[in-house]
This record gives sequence, C-alpha cells and structure tokens, in this order.
Amino acid sequence: MKLRYYMRGLAVGILLATLILTIANKENRPLTDAQIRQRAAELGMIEADSVKLSALQNNQTEQTTTAEGSGQTEEKVEESKAAEESKAAAESKAAEESKAAAESKAAAESKAAEESKAAAESKAAEESDTTVTIYIAGGSSSYTVSKKLAEAGLVEDAQEYDAFLCSNGYATRIRVGSYEIKPGTGWEEIAKIITF
Repeated sequence: MKLRYYMRGLAVGILLATLILTIANKENRPLTDAQIRQRAAELGMIEADSVKLSALQNNQTEQTTTAEGSGQTEEKVEESKAAEESKAAAESKAAEESKAAAESKAAAESKAAEESKAAAESKAAEESDTTVTIYIAGGSSSYTVSKKLAEAGLVEDAQEYDAFLCSNGYATRIRVGSYEIKPGTGWEEIAKIITF
C-alpha cells in the first residue's frame, strides 16, 4: 500500500513539474517579426524604408509649397526634380563602384587563398615522401605518446591530442612498438596507427 502512495506522489510531482516548466518556457519563446517591429516602434526605432518614404514625401511637399508660395514656375520644379534624379543616379553609380571594388577585393582574397592552398599542397607533397618514426615504450601514458607526437611535429598541441585520444577511447588501446607516420597525417589516422 505504501508503494501505491509513493507512485501516486511521484506522478503528481511529474505533472506539476511539467506544468511549471511549460509556463516558464512561454517567456523564452522567440519573438515573431510583428512582435519585433512593435517593440522597436515602442522604443522609438524606425524602419529604413519608412525613413526614405517620409523623406521623399517631405521633399515633395516642400517643393509644392515653395512653388505655390513663391510663385515658382513649373520649369523650376522640373529642374529641381531633374537635379534630384541626377543626384540619385550619382548615388547609385557610387554604390555600383563600391560594389565593384568589393568584388575585386574578394577576387584578390580568393586568389591569395588559392595560392596559399597550392603552397600547402606542395609542402604536403614534399612531406609525404618522408616519414617520422615514433617508438612507444611499454607503460607509456596517452599524454606521453601525445608529447612524443608533438615533438616529432605530427600534432601541434600535445594536450589537445591527448584529450582527443581520451575522449574517443584510444587512450587505453595504445600499442607498444615503433611506427612510421607521414607528416600531415590526420589525428584519427595517427590514432588508428598506434592503437589496436
């Protein structure tokens, strides 16, 4: 009978915990686009499109009021419109030029990356002809082996490689012996070479 009360209490506890977590997670839900816009409006932020639109509307109203108030002719209004259009064309041309400059910069960077990749591949090809001999003595820990590999230039950081060996289960399977490993060999391949 005590087991029945225990199980009933456990079930009620689980239900209450689920209810509390459900209520708590309502506060952490991501905001929708409409909610973001509403919150931004509350904070006094405005959208870029509305700024351009209001600027254009203000410009047009100023032109019409000055044309009406000062007796400006339609030719002058057309001239000011043409001036605005030429200004807009100049801005778009400047934007296109900056875009072209960015594209040429990106092309130069990609070319430099390709050259460095080619240099690395040629270096790897040169190193592939040579091998490094590593001797693992009986009773060596995974850190000792990682340190030997780092000293031989096969891995960059002994601590990181030791952590890799431990986290992937290779640390307890290291074999005693002498191994020839090519420089540039990946961590996983080195681990497979020195373990059983």
